[in-house]
Amino acid sequence: MIRSSIEDTLSEGSYLQYVCRRQRPAIRTLLLAGTVALALTMLLGDTTSPAITPLWIRSVPLAVLVVLTWVVWRTENDITLQLATLGHVVVLLAGLLFDNASRPHGLLNAAPAVIIVAIASSMLWMRTTYFIIGGVINVTAMAMVLGHSQTPAWIRPGLMFYMALSIGTGAVLYLVNSRLHWHNFELELRLNRSATVDELTGLANRRRVLQLARRLFARCRVDQQPFSVLYIDADRFKEINDRHGHDRGDQVLRHLAGIIERTVRPADLVGRLGGEEFIAVLPGVGLAEAAAIAERIRSATVASPLQELPVTVSIGVATSHDYEDFRMVLNAADACVLQAKRKGRNRVQLPEE
Repeated sequence: MIRSSIEDTLSEGSYLQYVCRRQRPAIRTLLLAGTVALALTMLLGDTTSPAITPLWIRSVPLAVLVVLTWVVWRTENDITLQLATLGHVVVLLAGLLFDNASRPHGLLNAAPAVIIVAIASSMLWMRTTYFIIGGVINVTAMAMVLGHSQTPAWIRPGLMFYMALSIGTGAVLYLVNSRLHWHNFELELRLNRSATVDELTGLANRRRVLQLARRLFARCRVDQQPFSVLYIDADRFKEINDRHGHDRGDQVLRHLAGIIERTVRPADLVGRLGGEEFIAVLPGVGLAEAAAIAERIRSATVASPLQELPVTVSIGVATSHDYEDFRMVLNAADACVLQAKRKGRNRVQLPEE
């Protein structure tokens, strides 16, 4: 149905995909910075504290980081982005520990970097699950530093305090960042909805439904499938407004929108063109079936008056059989509605009649 199609489009599939789109530049930048930082740590460390392990062996994690950074810069998939980010943090910490383990001072020199990674990585996660996994990884890395034989006992309480502080700071940053993303997501959703959804009926507005209809028309043309349009007009709607007030007129429009939505198929599109005019787009439906659907809408409208107020509709039906452009199909359906009005209203009008 058009309503679900709109919601899918507005939310870009999900909140996670929205966050992925928003955080992708920051994630790419931070991972690139982490890769460069490890490279500089290895090169500068060799000038002040030569390592026992050859550089080419210690460079293996760096090579993996380069590959993961490339994946993050190339991918548009949110799951791939988060898994590559998670792998990057793991390999970065492993590379830091491996590089410092081969130096005279042992893993102690890696402690500041582990603390920094714990804070910086909090801005990388798009879901709480990933944040928790990242926190466990960081704590594990610090535990390895604390448990190393060359780490003095007197410095361990201080490292534990700073690690706890960094995890806490990271948690606050993650929560604030997540809250901001959720707030912006809701705001953007409301703005997009106001631009594409008719506020009164909840259907797609004219701009949106015609945009989607053109896409469906083009797809049906490529697939050589029929394509039909129902142009639905509420009869004597101005009289309803004049006699019963605009509030009752609004109720009529919402009532008609509900009938149309319930009558068409899930794959069909429904929208409000403006005023008392609606459109139902039926991809893959020929003229005979479209006429049958239109008749069901007309009959359902007659059979369900709104609080004793009789409501009827005139419906024009057109298919793409004789037309090469969606606008031509829409105009043909509109012309059929005018014929139905001239013939007494409350009827379904086909082009052949």
